[in-house]
This record gives sequence, structure tokens and C-alpha cells, in this order.
Amino acid sequence: MHKRGLLENFSEFFVGLLLGAMMLGTLWLLGSYVYDLAFSEDSIDQNSYSHFETLANSIESKYNNPLAVEEVPYQLKKDLVIVAFNKEQEFVPGHCQGLNVNVARPERGCNGACLCICDESKKEQMCNVESAKCRPFEPSLDFRGDCNIALSNGEVKFVLVESIEGKIELQDKEYDMSLLT
Repeated sequence: MHKRGLLENFSEFFVGLLLGAMMLGTLWLLGSYVYDLAFSEDSIDQNSYSHFETLANSIESKYNNPLAVEEVPYQLKKDLVIVAFNKEQEFVPGHCQGLNVNVARPERGCNGACLCICDESKKEQMCNVESAKCRPFEPSLDFRGDCNIALSNGEVKFVLVESIEGKIELQDKEYDMSLLT
């Protein structure tokens, strides 16, 4: 009977130890999630990323159905910029949109034509840092021109997305606030 008591105590101890380990693991995961939210160095906020995704989806839509021009509203956090690289572009000349640098093509995630959201404060390598996000497109899609940059500086703006001669052209437009009154 003494052996049975030891076995029951061991089972209770083992179950308690297992539950304790699971609770500690859960608390550790929750703590790391909260830490990442509070102190993450990812400079791309959810709102800016959502606008980036909307623009990328619009580009794919226009490529597959090129009949109409679409105005896509967007707003990015102050230091963020959207850059479209055509198939052969190694850099986008920033001077065409008021940037003082040429934006280098990302080394990862950008084979062929792609759209990237990048941190302008990183200068020439803004699209080559870990926080930059790129969306590649199907091999036949390409961008027209070499200055496909969208800047927001925290303001609401529009990008005209148009398919011209089988290539996508992006044109950055100011939002006319007088239309609201």
C-alpha cells in the first residue's frame, strides 16, 4: 500500500509540473508578444501596410483588367515610401519625387517587377533593411517609366493606377481638400 501512495504522489507531482511549465510557456509567449508590440523596430505600422496591400491588389487588378484608370487613396506614416521597381531596374531615381537619394533594388523578395514599402530614413538602402516589405508580381507584369515612387508624409494622397501598352504606370497625386467643402 505504501508503493501505491508514492505512485499517486508522483502522478500529482508530474501533472502539477506539466501544468506549471505550460503556464510559464504561455506567460513567456504573451510577454514576448507585448514586448514586440511596444518596442518593435519594425517601422511599418498596420495602417500603412494595409494601404500598401490595397495598392498592390489594385495593380494586379489593373494588369488583369486594363480598361479603366483607378485612383487608389493611401496614407503612410511620415518616414515611409512606396517604391515600384520595374523588371530591369537596379535603382529608382529619388530626385523625381523629391528624395535626395537613388533607391536601390531590394536584394531579397524582388525578382522581376515588385512593389515595396520602405523606411525613407534608411537612405539608399531603404528597401534593403529587414523592416522593408516587398510584393513581387507575376513574371509578365511590369511597370512603365522609372519613377514610380509614392510619398505621403502622413497625408492622404492618391495614386493613379493605369495600364498603358501592357505596363502599369503609377502617378502620385495630391488630395484636393477643397473637394470636401
